[in-house]
Amino acid sequence: MEPEPEPDPKLDEIFSEARAQRCIHVFTQIFNHWRTTQSFEPRVIADESPEGKTLDQLRTMYFAVGVGEQLTDLPFLDMLIVFDLIKQAETKRQIDDTQPTDFRISTEWTKTKAFGMLSDIQTAHLIEVRGQGP
Repeated sequence: MEPEPEPDPKLDEIFSEARAQRCIHVFTQIFNHWRTTQSFEPRVIADESPEGKTLDQLRTMYFAVGVGEQLTDLPFLDMLIVFDLIKQAETKRQIDDTQPTDFRISTEWTKTKAFGMLSDIQTAHLIEVRGQGP
């Protein structure tokens, strides 16, 4: 009999309405800039690189997220949610003259899903480390 695989650790936090609204605000800011300029230019700035960090270490990090100099400090999970909303908008092909609606905010992320989204963000070279430039 083979041992059962260990469950994928989860990133799951209590999520208030104010916290959800902050994520939606940052998403809307990025989306509106994208829609009006036809250029996807979000910024993510961290005090240190997330590279090589564990899920528990990432959970304690904050990221400044937004466009240009209009940045909002968000915890790791909230940053993931903002980029998940962007991905949903892209997937639904709702990049037009109307504000997208009907999004799902997932506050429970498996380690695999969290690291997958972080990898997508890093692959797009979106994370800057303060003092190191883009």
